[in-house]
Amino acid sequence: MWGIMPALGTIAIALLSNFAIGYFDVRPAGVWYGVESPRPKREFAVRLATYNVENLFDGDDDPSLSGEHDDLAEQTSGLRLKALSAVIRNLNADVLCLQEVESQKCLKWFRDTYLADLGYEHIASIDAMYYRGVEQSILSRFPITSARVFTGEDFSLLDAQARCTPALAQKLGGSWAAINPKSTTHFQRAPLVATVQLSDRYALSVVVVHSKAGGFDHQRELEAIKVGDVVSRVLRDNPSCNLAVLGDFNATPNSMSVKVLRAGELELVSAYDFRWNPQAPFATYATHSSGRPLDYIFMSRALAADCVPDSYFVLGTLHPPSSWDYRRAKEIPPPDGYASDHYPVVVDLDVSMDRGPEQFEPRQRGPAGSAPATTETPSLGSDSTGAPGKTEGSKQADQATQPKAGIPIAPAKPADLKLRPLSQGQPSADDIKRAERLIDAGWKFQMPRPKSARAGWGVADARTTWWPGYWLHAESGRTSKAEPNPSDGFAGDNEASQAWRNGGAPPRPTIVEWLCSDRDGIEPETGG
Repeated sequence: MWGIMPALGTIAIALLSNFAIGYFDVRPAGVWYGVESPRPKREFAVRLATYNVENLFDGDDDPSLSGEHDDLAEQTSGLRLKALSAVIRNLNADVLCLQEVESQKCLKWFRDTYLADLGYEHIASIDAMYYRGVEQSILSRFPITSARVFTGEDFSLLDAQARCTPALAQKLGGSWAAINPKSTTHFQRAPLVATVQLSDRYALSVVVVHSKAGGFDHQRELEAIKVGDVVSRVLRDNPSCNLAVLGDFNATPNSMSVKVLRAGELELVSAYDFRWNPQAPFATYATHSSGRPLDYIFMSRALAADCVPDSYFVLGTLHPPSSWDYRRAKEIPPPDGYASDHYPVVVDLDVSMDRGPEQFEPRQRGPAGSAPATTETPSLGSDSTGAPGKTEGSKQADQATQPKAGIPIAPAKPADLKLRPLSQGQPSADDIKRAERLIDAGWKFQMPRPKSARAGWGVADARTTWWPGYWLHAESGRTSKAEPNPSDGFAGDNEASQAWRNGGAPPRPTIVEWLCSDRDGIEPETGG
């Protein structure tokens, strides 16, 4: 009798596990976002990348970090160090800008222990004056001729508040966030500014940022204004400067802190505009494990003129199962192969010719699903805001002008969006019509997803947490809390919160939300 109990226990656990997976809709570990393999790098290209490595700490005690922020408690596990090094090897970046590195000493140790054969002979890592001890860093195969962090007036945010005017907000198409009482009057993490000499006649300047996450929207806005000040000075003194502002912005594309750099006077060009497949699903370009784009490479027009078409991509890495709770990571570590909660963002540069800003030619992408616009002989740097990658055989150049913010005036119908079928019942003709119009306008619905291990559809426990559902514009990345409607041209309300919430399971999706989604969720009641 007792001999069969372990076997019965194993069977019971298996049955319960299968029940839990079916009931709680646990998504298994895997590459959820980005591409599984890096895009090929052309022989002549220099690969520029940014990667938040999520608390890269060594095992040496830093006496300046103690108590709640003791660095030894943050020591990165051997399994994750191996996973990070595997990602970096796979990435094969020539200039790799990092966030959340403990120190230059830690970076040197990591490089020498795990990346010694990759040619990263040059590094930069300077204290960012952050209470938790992490900073921005650079690993480079090319000489770093200068490096510093923001200090003095550049580091202070006191003068930025006065420039958050209603007029600027109107110009940017948004509104300023409320001030968080916990915000500081200076950068949370001082940006790293460096120059990398890629050849005798080609210098690359980078500003590596790491904005504060969470409810510090206004802090991020002020920091973006001050980053813009530094960039403006550089470009005023040298309009042909090949400059990139890159890193973890902790903000989605339609956030004001991003708009300050993209749609303000600077009009920096996003490397996303050179993505390898403009028709790929939005998840292909998510840079964070929450499914959001938070990491970017923004460029001066001179640098954008040297971008290799089709070269931008996000390298996906292992995402833990949806049942894993990051808040209990000390007790229950993530699965083997997990590297970071962010994914590397990459673009390739052609530095054989140092093109000037005047050689950057903005173009508008044709409708999604149609042949991309290009020239008969693809020219490096002819892509721009909203421009697709080049495809062989496409001969016609599209000379239309793209709006400043990079958002289409009339969103086109993405070819990969179709109505999601119901397994029971039939949607009404009105629901089908509404869903088709939303699809035609480029919108799809992102289903709520359980965050905590005990969260599940039908579970009323208010302690369980969820990622809320929201509408996502597949082309521009805009979001909407309410269903976009024709009265405002399907613009959406830009009020979707993608922060997790508690309070138990959300209501079932509406039929229209279901029809406009492509995965996850629970079917609506159809009455059929």
